[in-house]
Parts: sequence; structure tokens; C-alpha cells
Amino acid sequence: MVPPFHVTIHQDSQPRSRDIMMHTKPAGGESTMLRDVIPKRDKMWWHYPALRTLNFLLLCAIVCDITNGYDGSMLSGLQILKNWQGYFNHPAGAILGVMSSGTRFGQIGSLLV
Repeated sequence: MVPPFHVTIHQDSQPRSRDIMMHTKPAGGESTMLRDVIPKRDKMWWHYPALRTLNFLLLCAIVCDITNGYDGSMLSGLQILKNWQGYFNHPAGAILGVMSSGTRFGQIGSLLV
């Protein structure tokens, strides 16, 4: 059975200083705080190779999502134009849905690379 988690906000003696602690309450012992099990870091995040890699991968995911949002918005806006509708033979229904989701299909395909 997984022990229940409780999140509490602890007010230190210094003004406006807050520390969020996560407690686990085992069956018969003392509670464990999240800050007791997280490794202590004395340098900024860019000094740790694993955190650099993590932040780089997160940046790539955010940029990918931003560009796909822009492409999807642009594609939706182009569907209003009569030239676009004529060029693609007035798509409707599932064909229009597949065309609109084309940028997302590319994003899913890039996950495999």
C-alpha cells in the first residue's frame, strides 16, 4: 500500500520565507520530508550535466509545440481563402480533418527519430 502524501506550507521565522514540504507518514515511524530525500545542490542548474540535458529536451519540446501551434493556426486561416479551396478541390469532412492534422502527424512522426 502506498503511504498517503500531505503537502504543507511551513512558515519559517523569517518574514515571507516559505518552504513547501511533502510528508509521508509510514505506519509506525517519523514522517519523511521531500527536502530530506532530494539531493543537495550548491551550484546553479547549468553546472549539472543531467539538468542541462533535461532543460535542453524541455526547450525542444516547447519550441516544437509552439511551431506546431503556429502552423496549425496558419493552415486553419488559409482554409478560408477561395484559392486554397479551389486548389485542394474543396475538401470537406474527413479529408479536411486529415489535412488540418497534418502538422500533428509530422510531430508524432518526429518522435520516432
